[in-house]
Amino acid sequence: RDMRELHTLERGEVRVGIPSMLGSYYFPPILMAFRHHYPGVRLEVIEAGTRKLQQMIHQGEIDMGVIVCDTPPEDLETHCFLHAQMMAILPADHALAQARTITYDAFFTEELVLFKEGYFHREVIARISREAGVTPRIGFEANLIPLIKQIVSHGYGISTLLEMVVADDPGLVAVPFSPAVWL
Repeated sequence: RDMRELHTLERGEVRVGIPSMLGSYYFPPILMAFRHHYPGVRLEVIEAGTRKLQQMIHQGEIDMGVIVCDTPPEDLETHCFLHAQMMAILPADHALAQARTITYDAFFTEELVLFKEGYFHREVIARISREAGVTPRIGFEANLIPLIKQIVSHGYGISTLLEMVVADDPGLVAVPFSPAVWL
């Protein structure tokens, strides 16, 4: 409903919650197009993890949010706009960088650089590690994607991101999991 009302909106404010990875690598052109179509509307972008964004939607703190989920919550109106694989991110010179896929066993033998709790990628890793019966070796926790990329590129651990995040970074390689993890 709120989006339909925007078609006639000339002034006002829209508060949108977006996870950092999508906000940094997928949404900039979309946000700029919105700004071009609605120059009188102030757009506030709030960065947070999926669970926090769902909470903010329910509490009316944001008008809409982008969440990452494998099963859409029934209490929210949702629309799928991106289906992508979660990838293992490795330094280009890592022993597994040339592999076609990476198994969960191989992934969990490495020291990991992960998002903090409350982020979907972290929840997926927690679920996979529980199912595999292993405890992840978390060397770093950070929500800053440039920091995660730097830590991985310097060989201090491996991580999980979407392929689009490292597409232009020759020092990093994205390898799909086997079995694949889809977002």
